[in-house]
Amino acid sequence: MTHHTGFPWTARLGQGLRGPNGNFFGPIRPTLFLGGAPSSNSNDNFIRRNGIFPGGGTQYFSTAVRNDPVLNAPTFQLNPPGIGRNTFRGPKYTSLDMSVSKRFGLPNLGVLGESPNLDIRFNFFNITNKLNLANFQSDSAGTFVNNPNFGEPVGALAGRVVELQLRFSF
Repeated sequence: MTHHTGFPWTARLGQGLRGPNGNFFGPIRPTLFLGGAPSSNSNDNFIRRNGIFPGGGTQYFSTAVRNDPVLNAPTFQLNPPGIGRNTFRGPKYTSLDMSVSKRFGLPNLGVLGESPNLDIRFNFFNITNKLNLANFQSDSAGTFVNNPNFGEPVGALAGRVVELQLRFSF
């Protein structure tokens, strides 16, 4: 059995920081978390609109960003530090895997070695077929506060998978 409480992720704005040399580096994070604790990070909460932030990200974060008047772009020197990295937890993950196997001895005909046998094995992954949502990646649409889909995972992981293995040993 595998259980994970959710991988950390960072809320971001859809823009990058511009350094003094004019190059972009890294995303801009919201300047302030306004509170209102998000819902628990259960899969049921992530499935609904805006995931664990009902009503959208702009209700939970200050997104004020100041532009450099010369470069007309967000700049690191004019913006206060953003909220911390990996502040929130993504969807939980739970999976129960199981294997069933049986070994059959084969008759020794002299050409197959000393003790030939056949192994049959079934591997069951996520045998309970529990819905596990995909983790947030750095470029996931659900991590951008101003996105209408903020807080929503972009997909789900595989459901139940059954694998058959046959192994002949001689």
